[in-house]
Amino acid sequence: MEPSAATPPMAMPGCKDSCGGVTIPYPFGFGEEHCYHEKAFEINCKVSANNTAKPFLTPFNLEVLRISLESQNVTVNVPVVPICRGSPWTSPNLTGSPFRFSDYNIFTVRGCGNALLTNQSGEIVGGCATTCDSSITTRGCYGINCCETHIPSGLAIYNITTTDTTTEKCTPSFLWYQDNYPIPAGNFSNIRSTPVLLDWMITSLHNLPPARSYPDQRCSAQSFVDGMRTYSCQCPYYNEGNPYISNGCQVVPACAGCIRSCAENSSTYTDIGKGIDLINITATRKKNR
Repeated sequence: MEPSAATPPMAMPGCKDSCGGVTIPYPFGFGEEHCYHEKAFEINCKVSANNTAKPFLTPFNLEVLRISLESQNVTVNVPVVPICRGSPWTSPNLTGSPFRFSDYNIFTVRGCGNALLTNQSGEIVGGCATTCDSSITTRGCYGINCCETHIPSGLAIYNITTTDTTTEKCTPSFLWYQDNYPIPAGNFSNIRSTPVLLDWMITSLHNLPPARSYPDQRCSAQSFVDGMRTYSCQCPYYNEGNPYISNGCQVVPACAGCIRSCAENSSTYTDIGKGIDLINITATRKKNR
């Protein structure tokens, strides 16, 4: 008999693990206080008049599109407002929180003019310039009708300022996480929000599984960010699930019932393991007696 493969838990016991079709894994959560790691990870599952639910990151009231445990990031919708000459726009302020704007986001400018991205100290950390040419109809972002650039890692807040705008007083300028959400072609005047990737970090081991001895260590200390010690949790090799809750990691189905380990020849199972490194797992199942 083959062992059954149960779905690993994503939320704390007694807590819901989804809102509006979006999986909400611990350390995020909503409902009782024990459902989330700390207040910064609280989710507000808003239900509209037509009974449609959407998750929002409570401290910043930003809609949540996706949460990744493995990559430790969350994709949110950030409102887009007209950025006009002489009227800088300031992003949501993540200072003091366990979130930072990811350097996977692209700073994008559409239309005519220049735009600068500055940090909390007023230092320029990004920017680009565009010229307009209505005869150019091909897609792409290379300085004509559009430009884009990467941003540095670790930004907690940023300002966007448009300068030297020629034919237009207002220039659409915003961050956009393009890897999973390609920028559409056409008029940007109707865009109300853009998907933005936030990195998140754990700064306290409170309510997390205890660290274990190598090679099954669950949570370990990482680098310092703004003076805060950060931690990361991972399921042991050959396991999957949520490493941030007790009993959240379960043996992958191909390794269930293995003799000693998944290192003996039989069938090969490909798993992501830790990070993005692909590993091959060979599993030998116990024979029925």
